[in-house]
Amino acid sequence: MSHYAPEAQRQIAGILIRDNGTATLFEHISEFNLSGDELAMLFIENGSAEEFCEHIAIFKKLSRDTAQALIRYNWSNNRVGRYVIDNIERFVGFDLNMGAAEFFVENAQTALVVANLNKFKNVDLRQLVEMVIRSGYGSFLMKHISEEPLSNLD
Repeated sequence: MSHYAPEAQRQIAGILIRDNGTATLFEHISEFNLSGDELAMLFIENGSAEEFCEHIAIFKKLSRDTAQALIRYNWSNNRVGRYVIDNIERFVGFDLNMGAAEFFVENAQTALVVANLNKFKNVDLRQLVEMVIRSGYGSFLMKHISEEPLSNLD
């Protein structure tokens, strides 16, 4: 497969993704000269970001752009965003800091931020709490108020 032009490889991968051939794609992933970022975008374009995330462990380095695309992918369902948080070490240039928290909130993933607040570093907790409340998640925040780091809020 690697002797095919990159565009042909992208087309073949796209067809496999669209036609429920992801098991075949991942079985032969080493034959494709496509980066993890390129594959992620193909999965996102084909409405299958969750399937990509289920295999995220095989990718060592993914970009900040890929992290953000995955977070934006499915705002009504936090599963894809959860994969980003749980695999943050795979995303180069995307850390769980105040900017990331804001990005999650802007993309309707506020509950995910609150539930994983202990994983975020270098956040202005007071500002984050205000942002969460403004986004309509005050009651969800209250369910977590006794947990670290919220329990340390002055």
